Amino acid sequence: MVHLSETVMALGICVALPVSVVLLVTRLLMNNTNKRTELLLAALDKNPNLDVEEFLCKMAPRRKTIKDKLLRRLAIGTVLTLLGCGMTGVGIWGTMCHVDENPHLREGDIDIRIVSNGTTSHVGKNPHLLIFMAIPLQAVGIGLIIYFLTGRRMLADEMAAENKRKSNA
Repeated sequence: MVHLSETVMALGICVALPVSVVLLVTRLLMNNTNKRTELLLAALDKNPNLDVEEFLCKMAPRRKTIKDKLLRRLAIGTVLTLLGCGMTGVGIWGTMCHVDENPHLREGDIDIRIVSNGTTSHVGKNPHLLIFMAIPLQAVGIGLIIYFLTGRRMLADEMAAENKRKSNA
């Protein structure tokens, strides 16, 4: 029999969390649109001869350059790769360390504690899970780093042209 708390947790993660994220993003976009509209209407009230197109271009958020996008991918890729490597290290360390069986756990559960310099730190019931969770993090991180390296070479001409346009403007 499935426990009620497990069902509620699964529903919360699979249903309520995505719906709330979509709701928050939609509300944020609507709020930004309303603010821009209020600013435009206030500017038109003060100056009826205002060029609306030019005003909207000045109000628009700055477009990210190709270099900014590539550097952001490099940063995210580096963080994900390092996080995955750390999780893999902790998982391997947890499998190699002393395993204690705790009488308070259900049958089949293993409580893993790492003893180092006289202090005990809790790793988890299954350190192999850390390793399996780290593999996708490392894969995505390495993929983003490769994307940066190939993008930097392939888009070198476009980045140079973008820098020229920025310096001329």
